[in-house]
Amino acid sequence: MVERRSSDSLRFIIDGMLGNVSRWLRMFGYDVMYTPETSDEQLLEIAQKEQRILLTRDFELYRRAMLNGIQAFFIASTDIKDALSSIIKRFNIKAEINPERSRCPSCNSPLSKAKLEEIAHKVPKSVLERYNEFWICTNPSCGKVYWRGSHWRNIIKTLHAIENQ
Repeated sequence: MVERRSSDSLRFIIDGMLGNVSRWLRMFGYDVMYTPETSDEQLLEIAQKEQRILLTRDFELYRRAMLNGIQAFFIASTDIKDALSSIIKRFNIKAEINPERSRCPSCNSPLSKAKLEEIAHKVPKSVLERYNEFWICTNPSCGKVYWRGSHWRNIIKTLHAIENQ
């Protein structure tokens, strides 16, 4: 059996058409650079310089990457579940979300477990009353707070659908 690749061993750069993919891969714990305004030339340069895998929906960009010896993966589908399923299969990624290893879906910084007093002013009181585990983005300019709220069921449902493809 082939061992799953850890989030430490893969780093991605994603073109502007795959923003939703970047958020999911970050939740899986992968370092994903996503800046939608980045030009194709910049994407190729960064991918090569930082040894990142280019994920793209642009076949011409994929072709240019491959011709330049840059590891790339072309994603034909516009469906998020299909796109994630193909990435998971291609790179042998485990489709699970563990907040202890996840990265901020918004800015890509690591998350850390948060104390209630740290985040009390950042979330609604009703959330504080219902949930007791929180994670905060370690980037001070982001600082978003996450918890396993009602949206968690939808995340799990999507993960199951991806795994069954």
